[in-house]
Amino acid sequence: MVPIHIMKNLIYCIIAVALLGISDDPPVTDRVKFDMYEKAIDESGSSPYYVVVNVKNLQTGEVKEVCTEVYCVMGALKRENCPDRAPFNNRLYHKFRYFEFNCPEALKNIGFDRYTPEELSLLEQSLDMDSLVSAVKNGRLDGMTFLPTEEKKQVMYAHLMFNRGIMMRRGCRSGNNCYLEAF
Repeated sequence: MVPIHIMKNLIYCIIAVALLGISDDPPVTDRVKFDMYEKAIDESGSSPYYVVVNVKNLQTGEVKEVCTEVYCVMGALKRENCPDRAPFNNRLYHKFRYFEFNCPEALKNIGFDRYTPEELSLLEQSLDMDSLVSAVKNGRLDGMTFLPTEEKKQVMYAHLMFNRGIMMRRGCRSGNNCYLEAF
């Protein structure tokens, strides 16, 4: 017979796993995120992909993940006094999707202060991300429409999806129709 305290601990563990909503999907590796990033670069067009990059604000020393469009990274590099550099020709330079910017215009161009990590966390907690990712992977969800006033939410949503292996691109005409695809 199993002692009662062991049985209680087992029940608590089962409840904790159920409440946390542990996914069967393995975590998305940095390599997969880099491959997604490269695809976004290679297939950028009038309907650009969102990418998640790591950015250091050289003025404050703050480093954080930022979700932005590929073109915004290019624009930030140009604003950072690099007009002659072809920003995406040297893939090794971007291997870690890491950039450092000192210029306020470059930081603004990529949306460094568009949202905080706390705001991103609150959005994540309000969504059932496992169900959304599963729906995309199973072909039941291939797009989302956001109101024009929800641009910040749209970018945060793209951030959460990217970190789960789902690529999101902004529609070329309206900008608030977004398309989702599993990588």
